Amino acid sequence: MDPNTSNIFGVKSGINLTDIVNLNQNPFDIPKIVYPIVTSWNAFQKYLQNNDLVRNPSFNKNQIDTTKIINNYNDSIVDTTNPYTQKITQTDIIAAQTFHKINDSKVQIDGWVGSQTSQLKYPKPITFYSSIDPKSKNSPPVSVKGWLPTIWGNKRFVVDAQVITDYVKKGLYPPYSFLILYDENTHKDTLQTSFIPKEWYTLGQNVEVAKNAIQVDLQREVDNVKSNVNKTITNIKVRINSTIASNP
Repeated sequence: MDPNTSNIFGVKSGINLTDIVNLNQNPFDIPKIVYPIVTSWNAFQKYLQNNDLVRNPSFNKNQIDTTKIINNYNDSIVDTTNPYTQKITQTDIIAAQTFHKINDSKVQIDGWVGSQTSQLKYPKPITFYSSIDPKSKNSPPVSVKGWLPTIWGNKRFVVDAQVITDYVKKGLYPPYSFLILYDENTHKDTLQTSFIPKEWYTLGQNVEVAKNAIQVDLQREVDNVKSNVNKTITNIKVRINSTIASNP
């Protein structure tokens, strides 16, 4: 699709789809229903990037091309025995576009795979610990108790060390439901500080720490209402000024 043509919903974008997207790094914006597909989606992104589709204007084409590349990926790359590689659908494309549009209004929600969509990776949790065998990714952490520091997008989380040990022994990563937003008052005393990376101290989340998911959603609704009110006031002022200008 040419940057200045209409998308499948008939909306003229007027946006350069090859621009770098300001990716959403807030994990609270990921709907829980999307959790199971996050790792698979990021694997799909790697596939697109390996095929030089990032910021490639020649790949903004049409629905036929999107269907073709999804089918090619699902048939040739996806291993159905691997829980981390599920088949990708067009619904997954729309979900990723919707997630990142929260942070960058230039993101188009059209369900197509193109140079813009091939940038849209989800933030993925990274838990920090020492392994018995540093060369093996599947080694369980050294026998420790307490909380292990985890960075997920732009937020600090913790996960119980025993949970990580149990899952890593199976070659798996624990479900996101085991991740707990870091609260200094609750987790500081048993946090394994020897594993904390420098990025931990640069994440700004003072407001988020004190909020639960419901409070965050409510705040977003309040912000949306304020935004809509401001837009309405602006529109009224424009109409008034237009009326005055036309009737001096």
